[in-house]
Amino acid sequence: GARLAALCLLTLRGPQTGAEIRARAGRIYSFSGVDEVETALNALADKYPPLVMKLERQPGEREARWCHLLSGEPQIVPAQACEVIDVGLTGRVAALEAEVAALKTMVLALEQRLNN
Repeated sequence: GARLAALCLLTLRGPQTGAEIRARAGRIYSFSGVDEVETALNALADKYPPLVMKLERQPGEREARWCHLLSGEPQIVPAQACEVIDVGLTGRVAALEAEVAALKTMVLALEQRLNN
């Protein structure tokens, strides 16, 4: 329950703090507090191979964020280096369809790893 919920939120929403995961869990899982989130994340980080990792706290952020490792270690790009490119509605729909397909693949792989 708690581990799977935390991992799902990291795969769907990207790197987040324990407090953000707890706030966003909604109907997936009712965390009793940030401590329960951290316990679940630490358990996922202690697996071999690890499923999540705690990132270093970035400048301007109060807390460190966690990320999933289902597709390898993340490449951290500074916010100022990102450019916004308007690809229009068709481009956005295509990007969302590709992301959904990738997420389906990740969920299947995750289910197989958790069932082993």
